[in-house]
Amino acid sequence: LRDLIEDVDAFNIAKRLLADPSRTIVQEIEDLFGAAGGYKTRFSRFLDGKFGGTTANVIKSATKVLTSEWDPLVTGGRSGLIKNFGGPNVKMPYELNPLELESFCQGFAEVLTQLAASE
Repeated sequence: LRDLIEDVDAFNIAKRLLADPSRTIVQEIEDLFGAAGGYKTRFSRFLDGKFGGTTANVIKSATKVLTSEWDPLVTGGRSGLIKNFGGPNVKMPYELNPLELESFCQGFAEVLTQLAASE
């Protein structure tokens, strides 16, 4: 979960900096972790900002990230991460049947929406 939190925070900070170039990264970090309590809504902001707030968009995006082959560097990096965290015998996304892949992505979407709803 810590890795997901770090990714969510990085996305939210970058999105806010792009929206308001007069802000600094220091200000954004202060807003996130300081008295403003931005961390309390990190997942709902991420869900809305990256996926338009819908489970269907989360599933579509997760499927694309796990199966796209357009960039050999991304494909190799993804394979390395999956093997590193899943172990040498883990099934790669392309080895999953469509129902398994959909179920996996649905699980990710459900966790993300539950985290957002609990804020």
